[in-house]
Amino acid sequence: MNIKTGQQSPYLLLGLFFAAVALVALVALLVVTSRADNSTQTATIENSPPIVDNLFIATSSLGAGQENLTLTETSKQIFIHGAATDPNSCQQIDAHTQWDVKFYRTDLGSGCAADPVNCYHITEIASNVTGCDSVSDTNVAYQFTENIFYNADATDPGSNPNNAGTDWTARVCVTDDAGVQTCKVNVKTEILTLNSLDITPSIAFGNLALGATSKDATMTATNKGNYNAQKVKIAQAAVWDCGGDSTMPVAQIRFSPTPAFTYANASSMKTVASTVTGVTILKQTVSGTLRTEKIYTKLQIPNSGAFGECTATLDFTAVL
Repeated sequence: MNIKTGQQSPYLLLGLFFAAVALVALVALLVVTSRADNSTQTATIENSPPIVDNLFIATSSLGAGQENLTLTETSKQIFIHGAATDPNSCQQIDAHTQWDVKFYRTDLGSGCAADPVNCYHITEIASNVTGCDSVSDTNVAYQFTENIFYNADATDPGSNPNNAGTDWTARVCVTDDAGVQTCKVNVKTEILTLNSLDITPSIAFGNLALGATSKDATMTATNKGNYNAQKVKIAQAAVWDCGGDSTMPVAQIRFSPTPAFTYANASSMKTVASTVTGVTILKQTVSGTLRTEKIYTKLQIPNSGAFGECTATLDFTAVL
């Protein structure tokens, strides 16, 4: 046998080739079987409706709830406040535009048209909703204010017009970001009858001689309450003070509901209040349109025993 040195056997080379192929296949198999993979997971959190936890009508900021409201002859500010919850996040209800607040005479319902006599649509501003500091918070505080005008309908017994069979309701609604709305109404509130007058502050009869009778001096009485068909009583507290020792009797002034009246036939002023017959002032029902009545007065100077610049005070009382 002849063996040549420096020359590889073809069988050896073929074996080495197949061994290399097997090694590559094994490595590839290991890579495939140990390869990492990702799995995407999804879940949808269902929306929970908001909750208006409580509702108070107060006459001061964050004050105690009131069962009765007494108005004034201009307007009375009320505060509708409370707390609300959104189980998902307070950020679902923290925009003031998501809130709808009304104060209305109950028998009219929450769909009533805005009217200072019986239905208030309360304007919301950003500062009305507070307390939402982070997405994990679920609670907010709210407070809305409104001026209730003097002519808002009374609902107590004896009210005129007679609304004793109803009362007033505050309703607070909040709509979350998903469009789900929740509302709450308060325990019913009464607005009490306000009986009030606004009278011409002063009248001047001018310069008059002894024994002379003045021309008409006109006083305007305005109903500044919420009672319809208001009547007026008038009195003069004391005699005319003319300076020094000079005075004039109370009865020198007379009054009437009609102009150009005859002095001798008119009612004499007294120190005890007398009803001005023929004067009944209706309640204001249209914004900007005051309800008024005129009262006419005349002064007759005594024939003697009086001099100087004279003054006196008239007292007016609104009566039902």
